Amino acid sequence: MDLKFYAVTEDVARRAGLKDQRYKTRDGRYILDNNDLGRIALTSDEYISGLDGVEAISKDEAKRLIAEGGYTIASAQGNNETTNDREDWQ
Repeated sequence: MDLKFYAVTEDVARRAGLKDQRYKTRDGRYILDNNDLGRIALTSDEYISGLDGVEAISKDEAKRLIAEGGYTIASAQGNNETTNDREDWQ
């Protein structure tokens, strides 16, 4: 399966249970993939209208947004942690 990438709102990342585990962009969004979004239980309205706060992006765009965000993952304590996982996005 091909991975697709998405820039999502904090609420979407929280609903996926990944807010503290995914890269945060400079503008406060999170980078998730299609597997991550599959973790979200949709409401009946969302089955019809789709999930708000999700923007499909390319892998290159995901790399750029992650780099601009300083490779930051927001921790559960509200702190921002910079990771050394840059190799994953090279």
